[in-house]
Amino acid sequence: MAGLCCLLIPARFADGFILAAGILSLLSSLPFLLHGLQWHRGLDLLAAMLTLALGLLCIFMRSRGAELIGIFYSVYLLAIGLVFLIQAALDHFALSRLLPGVAYAAAGILLLVFHRQDPRFVMLVIGAYLLLQAWQNGEELFCFSNPWDARYWSMRHWMALPAFVIGIFPSFVIGRIQDQAMKHHPAEFDARKNDQTANLRIWIHTGTYGARLYGHMTFSRNNVMYSYGDYDLPAEKLFGTIGPGIFFTVNAEVYANNCCIVEHSPLFEYGLHLTEEQLDRFDGMARGIFRQTIPWTCPMEAAHDAGRPATLQEYGKMYANRLWYRTGAMFRKYTRGPWKWYALLGNNCSNFAAAKLNELGLHLPVSHGIVSPGEFYEVLETLFEDPDSCVITRRYHTADIPASLFDVPD
Repeated sequence: MAGLCCLLIPARFADGFILAAGILSLLSSLPFLLHGLQWHRGLDLLAAMLTLALGLLCIFMRSRGAELIGIFYSVYLLAIGLVFLIQAALDHFALSRLLPGVAYAAAGILLLVFHRQDPRFVMLVIGAYLLLQAWQNGEELFCFSNPWDARYWSMRHWMALPAFVIGIFPSFVIGRIQDQAMKHHPAEFDARKNDQTANLRIWIHTGTYGARLYGHMTFSRNNVMYSYGDYDLPAEKLFGTIGPGIFFTVNAEVYANNCCIVEHSPLFEYGLHLTEEQLDRFDGMARGIFRQTIPWTCPMEAAHDAGRPATLQEYGKMYANRLWYRTGAMFRKYTRGPWKWYALLGNNCSNFAAAKLNELGLHLPVSHGIVSPGEFYEVLETLFEDPDSCVITRRYHTADIPASLFDVPD
């Protein structure tokens, strides 16, 4: 209904939209302000000031508010276009990345130019986006009540909410769980759909503050964690958004406890039941990873192997060093293939995990553009609720609830 209003009566709906955005911004500034004052968080205080300013602007100067929203949305489209173009360059200008990049960049430029002349143009673009979301929701209502082929078709056309919203959504969920626990309210952290054995686990990492809000995504089998990311800090480029593709394996439960207790990153764990054929495919997929990678040592491990003094105080700023020191993780670097270069907003941990698991026939949606682990949290939650999917268990792990941690040696 909102999408249709944006398309059919953009001028009238725009005024109500801007007013609603202003009210929501004012309301949003209050928890930011309270958290900033309560926990002395400078980032929350800054967010409070920005949301307060945006709210006042949208309410008392609606034309300026409309212009700002148009600018924000055009910048969002330009950012997605830039992500596609960077990934296209890394993939030797593959048309599957180049053409969407050009399209998103062109849409962002057009919106940036024409929204000043006619604010209704912004509402038309937003209306089209809302109708696409409505189509997806209606499609899922039908497809998830029908056989697997229909659900598969639905998932291939998955379109997440805006990346920022999806990226931080798991942090709100884990924050709610922790809040309930601190108030001594019962919180279920071990849900099971049926009696089948979960022989593959997918892990969504999150946090409640700072860079950890964006999260991470890994998977494990036989208690071995498989993770991909940019762990070679000195070789990073473009402010850490691009770097060599590094892969590591580690004991899954030791790693999970380290994430929760030391790195302050709670985890959502989803257990999947794979068929024998899929398990054989997993072994082939894992062998393929090792064929395309070579051993890589983090600086702290290299110093230790050379007999030089290596303390966590000296090397601890680099995550790979902390991980090796506390968990014994074994790193490998990609030397060829599409994962040779890691890109935060392209070939990142989420797309790596989804692409590798799709080699087993799981049919997880692999999006392009700005992708976050929170998008896959949304997907896995949907699949857990689907009675016929292979996602059969759901757990979470946080240091605030010791019973949710694993019993492993110190």
